[in-house]
Formats: sequence, structure tokens, C-alpha cells
Amino acid sequence: MADPQPLLLNTNSQPIHQFNQNPRRVASVDVFRGLSVFLMILVDYGASIFPIISHAPWNGLHLADFVMPFFLFLAGISLALVYKRRPQRTQATWKALLRALQLFILGILLQGGYLHGTTSLTYGVDIGRIRLFGVLQRISIGYIVAALCEIWLPTLRWKEMGFFKSYYWHWFVATILLAIYSGLLYGLYVPDWQFDVSTSTSSLPPIDGGNIYTVNCSVRGDFGPACNSAGMIDRYILGLDHLYKKPVYRNLKECNMSSTGQLSDSSPSWCHAPFDPEGILSSITAAVSCIIGLQYGHILAHLEDHKGRLHHWLSFSVSFFALGLFLAVIGIPVNKSLYTVSYMLLSSAASGLTFMALYVLVDVYGHRRLTSVLEWMGKHSLSIFVLVSSNLAVIAIQGFYWTKPENNIIHWIVSRYLDFQRYPWLIHRHTQPLFRCPYSPSSIKRPLLPYNTVRNREREREMSKEVSEEGHLQTHHHGGKDYVDPPPAPLLDFAEIKLWSFYRALIAEFIATLLFLYVTVATVIGHKKQTGPCDGVGLLGIAWSFGGMIFVLVYCTAGISGGHINPAVTFGLFLARKVSLIRAVLYMVAQCLGAICGVGLVKALMKQPYNNLGGGANSVASGYSKGSALGAEMIGTFVLVYTVFSATDPKRNARDSHVPVLAPLPIGFAVFMVHLATIPITGTGINPARSFGAAVIFNNAKVWDDHWIFWVGPFVGALAAAAYHQYILRAAAIKALGSFRSNPTN
Repeated sequence: MADPQPLLLNTNSQPIHQFNQNPRRVASVDVFRGLSVFLMILVDYGASIFPIISHAPWNGLHLADFVMPFFLFLAGISLALVYKRRPQRTQATWKALLRALQLFILGILLQGGYLHGTTSLTYGVDIGRIRLFGVLQRISIGYIVAALCEIWLPTLRWKEMGFFKSYYWHWFVATILLAIYSGLLYGLYVPDWQFDVSTSTSSLPPIDGGNIYTVNCSVRGDFGPACNSAGMIDRYILGLDHLYKKPVYRNLKECNMSSTGQLSDSSPSWCHAPFDPEGILSSITAAVSCIIGLQYGHILAHLEDHKGRLHHWLSFSVSFFALGLFLAVIGIPVNKSLYTVSYMLLSSAASGLTFMALYVLVDVYGHRRLTSVLEWMGKHSLSIFVLVSSNLAVIAIQGFYWTKPENNIIHWIVSRYLDFQRYPWLIHRHTQPLFRCPYSPSSIKRPLLPYNTVRNREREREMSKEVSEEGHLQTHHHGGKDYVDPPPAPLLDFAEIKLWSFYRALIAEFIATLLFLYVTVATVIGHKKQTGPCDGVGLLGIAWSFGGMIFVLVYCTAGISGGHINPAVTFGLFLARKVSLIRAVLYMVAQCLGAICGVGLVKALMKQPYNNLGGGANSVASGYSKGSALGAEMIGTFVLVYTVFSATDPKRNARDSHVPVLAPLPIGFAVFMVHLATIPITGTGINPARSFGAAVIFNNAKVWDDHWIFWVGPFVGALAAAAYHQYILRAAAIKALGSFRSNPTN
């Protein structure tokens, strides 16, 4: 058990092991491991309800895509601590090989298809079709590669050479592995390939007596799901029957998967084929992730002071992030399924930064109680993985039933929270075995079609039908527009960085926020400058200036940038997957810079009254507590962001197309109404850029003391509005449950 005291070391103190016979356990390692286990469980069982955290269908980064790199990173750190004092090499090698073999075999047993899920009461798997690679198998490969590097490769004295040069043989091995990976990924020729639809690799039965379908490739260096060399290597070495049967790329728009998890008979043929995201080729770069974690572990094992550790970790993390971002910009996609070099570097940087944050929280400042649950999960991570993530706990609970096997607690929970009478299309999905894909023979009318034909028919279908909220297809019987939900924005969309329209949108946000702050803050200063009770515009005029400017500016910029003009609005739209993370962050930067320039312009033109009359800055008014101010900001922002979602809802526009609703009008009116209510409390923030710009230019201690309220309140309000609109009013959670997968894997 780790010492409950924080590791508050300094350069004058003696090394820890000289004071204690047993070295203190670094609690942040356990906390990070527990966090990784928690995220794994969260994305396994929560991704169907909150799709934003699920794996990216192909290119991109979502929350689930960080889980595997976290585990590999931790395996490397643990090896550095285990082999801090060099053991006998031969004995250590045999122990490492045995440990890796145990993990690999356990992974096959747990994820090969032998155990059933929540919707099946049978177990067992055909050995000829068992999945050979998976999560634990990949960890075992990374573990043994890093362990052999640590045991056998020579090292220099780090105090003389520095950490990078001391372990240059490790970096040399990592470079060789990356060169092999890149050579195979880019250099191998992928010919046309075939697969048998009649096997369990597809949800389709044989069509007109034909079982074999061809995927046309004949390319080199392709990064698509159909013709990449990683899939070809797995098909040749492992065989199609031993790959993952439900690859994540089925969620791509091209595959046209229904809300019940079925693939259309008109989907491209490769959508029905298996693909293993933990395959052979991608395991090479996964092993490099483990070697990188090993270097972080060396710093932890051989440096005693916090400052030195954090400095080296930060240098590594920033370097990996910059290099990964550069590779992504020049065209190497961020792809978890292929474990591309850019993905490996970015995820390693994220792992390092996350570990740094936990180290500071837990081991530097000693906040162990906040993370005690995660620490416990980290110490029992493998047991939790076996019991929870591989459905053994579910299987054990299902073993106890009343009268008949279907009367068990799991079945009761599923039927309790899924309203089959209202959503009858969910019934067949939740009454099928886990490892069999249901299909309707009557729906299959023709063989799989070429890709271009599929896309053309999709466009025709979109022009004539509407997907309703309940998942049914309905034709229109009125004069409204067709309603189609836009596809969710990827978490990281590096392609948009290359577009001029992206930078034009940033300029539009900057100028709009500048004008907004100039007009509104000038109105506030002008009102306060008046001395008579009836002079100036009054509070009503101030509210009108804010609401009116939002109406005007949103109307002007909506077609260019979306007309956010508010980091809270941008944050809410990001949570709803309307904008990517890159666009959201840069929008916020542009908005804050525009706000600073707008308020600076007011000060330049009205310097004396500006300095004497508060500068239009937000702060908590006398007579109100900070809690009241925070609540007012949360509620006010909720009203604004909720109005934004409702006014821009594509379903509303389709349903009420006969009503000429101008979206900027209700948004501006919402800003007006909120200002009437909250000006006496905080001066009304509900826009962090507006508060930040005024605080920077006015630069008053009281304003800065209260400033956190005008970030936390709006962001929490935006979060609540996004969740309310997306998952309650639009019933995204219910629709997502329709495609619930009872045994997903990372």
C-alpha cells in the first residue's frame, strides 16, 4: 500500500529509498491504470448512448481511441519500474515471455467469441472461426517487445548523457519498427480480393447461389478500409475467419448501416467483410507506444525531484504532439484501426500529458482521496477487465433465473429501459445471440453493388425519404422539406486546416466578436456616463444593444462561420458534434482575441470614462454571493444555447418549412431576455469571450477574482443545454440504444 503522504521532494532531500526499506509506490501509476479501465468500461457500455465517445469509424480521434494507447503506455512505465535494478537476463526473459503468453491466451479466451453477451444464453465458438487477436493480445505484444529492449539493450549513464542519449538503442529499435511498418503499409501491393458471404463474416446469406464477392483494389499505399495492406496481411496470415466480425468502419456513411445494426444489401461488398483493428501490422506501431511509455518510466525511476520529472515528460509530450500534428497535416491520417504513425505520436503525447496531470494531482499535492476509487481499480485492473469488460459478470448474473432462463435480472434491465411497444424495431436486435448477425431474407433482392452505384442510389433515397425520430422510413405527404440529420463532425478534422473557408470562418468570428464588444461595451459606458435619471438608454437599452447586435451579427456571419460569437455556444455545438475540436478551439481563440480588440477600441475612443466607469467588465454585484452569480450565468447560458439548438434544428426547419422563421431572431431575443434578468446580478456574462476581453483591458483585481464564474457558469450551462436538446428532446439516447452492442471491444 502506498504511503498516504504526498511525495513532496526537493533537491536537498535524500532519495526516498534511503529513508524507507521499501520504496514508496507511485500512486499516480495506479490511478492512471484505473482511469484507463474506467474509460474502457465507459466506452464499451456508454458509446451506444453517447456516440461522441465511441471509436472513430475510420480516420479521426474519439475518446475511445485513447484507451488502447493508455494501456500500452502504462505497460512501458511499469516495465521501467520493474527492471530498475537489472535482473539476471535469461531468467527475466523467460518470465517476460511467460507473462506475455499468458496475456495472449487469456485474450483469445475472453475475446475470441467463446463467451456470450447480454442477449444470448448460449456459449461456445467454432475453433475454426475464433478471433486470434484482440486487446490483451496487443498489450502482450507491446509488453514483450519493450521488455526485451529493457532487458537486453545496453544503456549509458543518464547523468552524463541525458535520458534520450542514454537509451539511444531503444530509440533505434523504435525507428526500425516504424520503418518496417511504413515500408509494409506503403510498399505492399494489394490485389483484388474475395470473401465468402455464406460464412459468418457477413450478415448476408448466399444470393442467387453465389457466395464469392470481389473487392477491387490493385493499389499500393491505400489508407482506406477496403484496400490497405494491414487488412491484406491479416487475411493471408490469420485468415478471414479469425478476424473481428464487426469492424468499426461499418459505421461509415458508405456502408449505410441501419439503426438496428444491419447492413444494407446495397452496401459496398467490403462493408460486410471482417477486419481486425488489433491486427498484425498495426501491432508494430503499438509496440512503439509501449517503448515510448518505457522512456517515461525511466524518468520516473531514475529522477527523484518533481521538477526534473515534469520537465522531461513535458519535453517528450510536446515533441510527440508537434511531430504527430505535422504528419497529420502533411497527409498521414490519424487512424486507430491502422495505428498510423501520426496516431501513435498524438496518442502517446496525450498519454504523457494525462499521466503528468495525475502525477501532479496525486503524488505532488497528495490528493489521494479524490482518486481512491481509480487507484483501487488500477491495482485490480486485470480482474476488472475479466469480470466486467468481457461479460463474465453479466454471465454470472444471468445464471440465476426464475422458472425459465429468460426471467433473469439482465433481461429485466434490458426490457425495463427499452420501450419495445414504442420502439418495436428494437425487439429483434435484443433477442439475437451476440455473435450472429440477424438478417431478413425477404429484404435481400440483389447481389452487392459497385461502390459508385451504391452512392448514386443513396442520393436518390435521400431525395425521396425522411428518417423519422423513431427510426422508420416515411415518405412525405406535405409540402415540407426533406429532413436528414447532418453527419457528426469528427473529433479531429485535420483536412479542414488546409481549406481557405476554415480561415475565412475564423476571420468572421474575430471581426464579429470585435464589433459585438465595441458596440455593446460602448453602450454600457455611454449609459453610465449620463447623470440624470432619464438620461441614456437605461438597462432596457443595454439589453437591446446586446440582443440586437447578436441578431445582426449572427445574420451576417451564419453562412460563413455559423455565427457563434460566443465560446459557450461553440462549446455546446462541439459537445453535440456539430464542429470538430480543432474548429472549436480556434473559434474560441478568435472570439477571445476579437473581444480584446473590441474592448480595446472602446478604451481608445472613450479612455477617461472607460477607466472611471468600470470598463464594462463583469463582476458579482454587491448583495449577491458568488454561488448566486454562478447559478445566474448557468441558467442564462442554458437559455441561450438551448435557443441556438432549437432555432438551427434541421428537423424543425423541415417540419415547419412553411413558417418563415429567421434563426438569428430568436437567438438575439434570448440574449435580450437573459440580460434583463441578470444585469443586476453579474452585468450578464453568458459569453466568456465578452467577459474575458473586458477583464483583460480593464485589468481590475475584483474583476479577476470573479472571472472564473464567467467561464465555469457558461460552459456548464452549455453542457446542460446540449445534453437536454440532443438526448431528451431529440431522443438521441433512445436511437443509440437501438444499435446497442452487447460485447463491444476496444
